[in-house]
Amino acid sequence: MSATKIDGLIAALESIATPRCLEAARELQDSDTNAESFDLHLRRAGLQAAHAVVLADAIRQLATGPGPQLRSFSASYNRGLTDSGAVALAEAFPATMSELGLVGCVLGDPAGIAILNWVKRAVRPGMVCVEDNRFSGEVRGQLEDPGLRRRP
Repeated sequence: MSATKIDGLIAALESIATPRCLEAARELQDSDTNAESFDLHLRRAGLQAAHAVVLADAIRQLATGPGPQLRSFSASYNRGLTDSGAVALAEAFPATMSELGLVGCVLGDPAGIAILNWVKRAVRPGMVCVEDNRFSGEVRGQLEDPGLRRRP
């Protein structure tokens, strides 16, 4: 991957320093430099809200200039993420991202609404897996609405 564009994300992952984040940083360093997109999967990574803010800042920087785009993001089973962390991430997700996984993160409506806002601005939202959270029936219903992701 383009060293200048991805270095900020690698540094963010290294600063978080959980075993899964360090592994993800190594995977990014070793990935194809000509790739158009990449996936960042941090399942069971021990993420906390403060880590999410660090990641969100790095994800925002990825949107500047040419280079690989974030295609798929998962931070499922990170119970310490909290609503504030999930909101920070959702606000940073690029419109070009098409897959999201935040399963089992004990998220409530603030996070659900932020995820809905990302889906609405996403160019081609596809898979959005956010089950096993604490969304109200109303927010859950909106997230499950198949029409949300079917756009011309």
